[in-house]
Amino acid sequence: MDNTQLIDRLRYSLKKNDVLQLASFFASSSQSIDQLVMLATDNNPMLAFHSAWVLENCLLSNSDLLNRYSPKLLEIFPCIENNSVRRHTSKLLSLWISGFDDLSEFVAERREVFQQLAETCFDWVLSPSTPVAVKAHCLKILARVSPYFQWVKDELPNVVRLVGIDASPGIKSISKKVLKEAMNHEKG
Repeated sequence: MDNTQLIDRLRYSLKKNDVLQLASFFASSSQSIDQLVMLATDNNPMLAFHSAWVLENCLLSNSDLLNRYSPKLLEIFPCIENNSVRRHTSKLLSLWISGFDDLSEFVAERREVFQQLAETCFDWVLSPSTPVAVKAHCLKILARVSPYFQWVKDELPNVVRLVGIDASPGIKSISKKVLKEAMNHEKG
């Protein structure tokens, strides 16, 4: 299957096995992964969702790929409007950021991008239309970047309490973990 056929395949219904097979094909070429990143912001919701789903499986299967492509995900993150794509990209970024013991050098080099990441996460967390999984990943991202932005550190506890008012048990549990993690990063 060539790239055109692979991309065309993303336009149609996929099962988990299809996604894994496509991820294997796409992971073999950095040009193909670049295309998946670009397609994740496509106006066609099905194509964008499938691209993000395959992208997630490509990057999670190889930590080197996750490290290589996460900066690109950081750049497109604020532009993503499709909630299904948000779920996959927020999960990838949350896992990627959690892999760093110390983000200070990385944040210093990309301060504006991380600023946008934090602003976007706050917007999505506070939006009633944002799915629970996206909120959960965004809360984890915010906890992780809070030591590098005073305004995030100041606002995070209030936002977590606000989100927790009528939240599902899952969000309440994650909220407690996020506050605890943010406090641990503050001490560390």
